[in-house]
Amino acid sequence: MIEREDLKYLKNIVDLHNKNINYRTLDDIVYCLKEDDQFGFMHNILSATNQNVDYRLLDNVLSTVKKEPDVENILLDSFSTPQVNAKFNIINHIEKLGILNEQSEVVIFAGWFGSIFVPALASKVKKITLIDMDERVINVAKNRLFMDYLNVEFIVGDIFETFKKEYETTDLFINTSCEHMRPMSEWGPKGPRSLYKDSPFGEPVTRKVPWWTRMKKGAHFAFQSNDMFNIDTHINCVNDIDEFERQLPENAKVKVKDEIKAGDIPKFSLKPACNCQQ
Repeated sequence: MIEREDLKYLKNIVDLHNKNINYRTLDDIVYCLKEDDQFGFMHNILSATNQNVDYRLLDNVLSTVKKEPDVENILLDSFSTPQVNAKFNIINHIEKLGILNEQSEVVIFAGWFGSIFVPALASKVKKITLIDMDERVINVAKNRLFMDYLNVEFIVGDIFETFKKEYETTDLFINTSCEHMRPMSEWGPKGPRSLYKDSPFGEPVTRKVPWWTRMKKGAHFAFQSNDMFNIDTHINCVNDIDEFERQLPENAKVKVKDEIKAGDIPKFSLKPACNCQQ
């Protein structure tokens, strides 16, 4: 391998027939190779070969990995090909349905880092509210990945615990983590009185007025689940898309249902619309 200090000889050769050559990127690439800095190498190669690419998110990810190395694996996994494919399955259907515009408001349940949905949707809508129970994940997303996204709000919380005022003006609810929680038909706080007495998910939910009935008329929902029963945190997997559909609120009307393979993971997707007000 060419050492960084040897570059001066090669530069002299090139300079004999060329003027005003910028060697900065070349220096950086050689340095990254020597230091086995794979992320830096990728950044510099892309910079050298692409002149009009927005590198802000890549820079933020690489910076986060360097400053908080303990989140590297889960952060990079949030950008994995199966994750991208699953999320864009939702995004592509949303675009085909034409349900979002620059005045739309979106809420993402259990949104993790927001790695795919935030950069893909933020410029197309008025506001995104992302909710997740993991405070560390929310802090990384808010303070390291997407600190320049002024129309995105990151909230630490349990979506079954508190009804938020943002829900009443939301045009699209996204939940690609349905396997991690109670069925969406049971969305509401826990308690002794229940509309769903036969629920297999422990303590029943209670609400005289179901939360779904408090949404704006014509709100849309995009849900995703899978059949990976072997994972401990998956408390609500489904065997097939028909079983998944039975977990929707009663007044939901399915516009699109889809089954995809995100890597080796079967993903069942539903895009219902709901005349939610009663």
